[in-house]
Amino acid sequence: WKTIDKPEPEECTVRSKDGDDMYVSWTVYLDGEIQGKQTQTFFLGKAPVHGLDEALQDMCLDEEREVKIPPNVHRFENVGMTEQVDPNMPLVFEIKLLDLNGVVRKQYNKRARAAREARKKAEIEEAQRKKREEIDRGYQEWLEHRERERQGQASPAAKQVVADDEEEDQPATLDDVLRDIEESPMVV
Repeated sequence: WKTIDKPEPEECTVRSKDGDDMYVSWTVYLDGEIQGKQTQTFFLGKAPVHGLDEALQDMCLDEEREVKIPPNVHRFENVGMTEQVDPNMPLVFEIKLLDLNGVVRKQYNKRARAAREARKKAEIEEAQRKKREEIDRGYQEWLEHRERERQGQASPAAKQVVADDEEEDQPATLDDVLRDIEESPMVV
């Protein structure tokens, strides 16, 4: 095998070893022609293709390797080849290590979960803001109707609301208005 691309040494904090959960992407070539691309998860030491276990030892995350496996090693087992393929052809894999023991996927899932929670919180806050604006508009309309009533310009329904408030002989507060809005629709 040979290294195609590798992170800087300071970025390579973990390396693959037997038993590690490997998540890789690979492209398979046969006689220079692409035979397929896929992502695969397996435990190092139990690779799905004979000959990969040794070639993928000591890999860093994001490292890419080219692995040439002779036919006497791969024996066309688990590589999805058809009978039309010459059994004496070596397989060439370009393999990139995407994740090791789920570390990257766990970090991604954690970030994705945090982003979903932030979006949900923002949606709730926006809904609360809109509801508050709606209540404030209703309260302002109520105050305007009450003022018009005092000036003798309100509708009969608004006059009744003001008369009810005056009968109670209590000044209307925002809490009173909110309670009225919740108990029945406001008639304008």
